[in-house]
Amino acid sequence: MNKSEQIRQVVNGGYCIGCGACAVAQPESIQVKMDSGIGLYQAQISDGVELDKASKVCPFSDDCSDETLLGRDLFPDATPSDILGNYSSLNAGYAVETQSCGSSGGMLAWLLKKLLDENKVDAVICVEPTDNPDERFRYTVVSSSSDVLRCAKSAYYPVTMTHVLEHVRQNEGRYAITGIPCFHKALRALRRIDPVLNERIHFQIGLVCGQMKSSFYADYLIRLAGLDPAHTGRVCFREKNLEGKANHYFFTAQDLDDKENVQRVSNQFIGSNWAMGYFKPLACDFCDDVFAETADFVAMDAWLPKYLDDSRGYSLVINRHPELQGILDKSSRNGELVLEKIPEMDLIASQKGGLNHRRIGLRYRLFLKARNKEWVPTKRVSSSDDHTFLFKGIQHARQWMRRKTFEAYLSQRGHSGVEIFNRKLKVPLLVFRVLNRISASDRLGEQPKMEELIAKYHLNGRNR
Repeated sequence: MNKSEQIRQVVNGGYCIGCGACAVAQPESIQVKMDSGIGLYQAQISDGVELDKASKVCPFSDDCSDETLLGRDLFPDATPSDILGNYSSLNAGYAVETQSCGSSGGMLAWLLKKLLDENKVDAVICVEPTDNPDERFRYTVVSSSSDVLRCAKSAYYPVTMTHVLEHVRQNEGRYAITGIPCFHKALRALRRIDPVLNERIHFQIGLVCGQMKSSFYADYLIRLAGLDPAHTGRVCFREKNLEGKANHYFFTAQDLDDKENVQRVSNQFIGSNWAMGYFKPLACDFCDDVFAETADFVAMDAWLPKYLDDSRGYSLVINRHPELQGILDKSSRNGELVLEKIPEMDLIASQKGGLNHRRIGLRYRLFLKARNKEWVPTKRVSSSDDHTFLFKGIQHARQWMRRKTFEAYLSQRGHSGVEIFNRKLKVPLLVFRVLNRISASDRLGEQPKMEELIAKYHLNGRNR
């Protein structure tokens, strides 16, 4: 297929993540709209049009430069790493002012606020919560510190950049934008062909991403909390539990008709469905960038034993931008930040689950696609069948679970509760748990050393 048609293959294959870069590149040919059948934004492409620009900016198109090439051009003086992406500094810590109100150590909220307060940018593009059951989160443009703090929490919900990037085009100024890895890759590619966006976007601030979620995920959690999704307003995926550890938190949901009625569910109750891939887009199973390698600055949870006892949370951060490094250094000296340098291995260990899935598991998923003669985006790891029978079984179970959650929720949607959903998930859930229990039992013996795992996380070529 002609590379200019790559984006059609992405969309037809189910790999569209809904970022909206294609619609910004070619607005006359593409619209990005919410697909209510899957709860995800999807590109809708006109027939009979050339798609050269759109294919160059789609993060899952083979015509888009990969993260390694983009990173080399963007950060030529940084320390190279094919796992973390090139970097200038690696730190663990928290922001004194925003630790309690932001996710984990509050580093991302603090940085965005700092960029506004020190007049480094005129506005910040970030994701805000809403009271609208049909759009619980959306990208917005803010220019005050108070609005940044309003948008400080994590949002495991589909969003698209189309409208905010059009705002940047129409309004002069200096902008910082937050996003997950694939969105930053798309934006870097878009900035290469759009001089207005390139001039106006000054900083790209990233989040480490394990997986995105369909809007069905929020509605499912609302049902677990005992509310009706159609009559539920604002939700929060990460309300801190100040009486627990840093990785103990709540999902909260507010009744739209009675705002005093706020229900919550502990992540200790719902956490396992994250690992099982409930409501995960197909694209996330074919992404090899965990650490937002094309972003200037990246924040993540410090899921390491030494940082878990502080319920307010710690962040791990990767910086790649010289100007941001100056801000970090100065703020660490004056007490705004509490930071300590950490080695690469600690960053990698904190995201071991994501790396296992996106580097090792991805190789087997690529093998399955090749065996079935199905098109799949080119990735920076090669396909491989060299895995244990148990490992392969877990990969199949996760893919089955991912597909089944969408089917089961569509059956549940016209009814209250989650009984139908649970009934339809009973068999795949049982299979997954049995395989996982066997795997956990196998791991009770000698654990692989971190160095051995890291060797498997390195990029090892392409799947074609």
